[in-house]
Amino acid sequence: MQERAMVRSLLEFGLKQWNDEERVVDYVFKKIEENHLTELIDNKDLIKILVTYKAWLDNGVEPTPKNFLYHDDLQLSTLVVGLMDFGYEVSPKWKEHFEGFIATREDLYREEMFSTLNYLKLRKIKRMIDENQKDLEKSRNAEEQLILLQTHQHLKNLERELTKNMGTVIFK
Repeated sequence: MQERAMVRSLLEFGLKQWNDEERVVDYVFKKIEENHLTELIDNKDLIKILVTYKAWLDNGVEPTPKNFLYHDDLQLSTLVVGLMDFGYEVSPKWKEHFEGFIATREDLYREEMFSTLNYLKLRKIKRMIDENQKDLEKSRNAEEQLILLQTHQHLKNLERELTKNMGTVIFK
């Protein structure tokens, strides 16, 4: 689910500025590479979208959802249509009942990207904890067990720090 949200947000907001130095796409691809997040994407077509997006950028094309909608690969095009079909929107009547500014996805794109990337990181940490736990259960050597326990403690600290920054209390 998070990987679909990340790709959808990239398609919608990738060319917007993230900060003074980089665009959203630069930030996203930097985080994907730093944290090896493509390992967590089970849907290989989503990876294909990321690879195509990056290739177009490298060739001077600024990708938009339209580029993908008219792509030669019908399966890829269909997937992008499904990604871009966002079934929710703020009712026009909402402003009549509530005063003040109502933020839209356009206004909150940085938070959306930050959140989806952090959930992917958290999922990766969870997988690493599970793998480390299995290795710990199989281990018979005291020295190896100590190393695995230290690794487990480090991963739990990373998980705790990430959930604290996200405001998540419980994550399964």
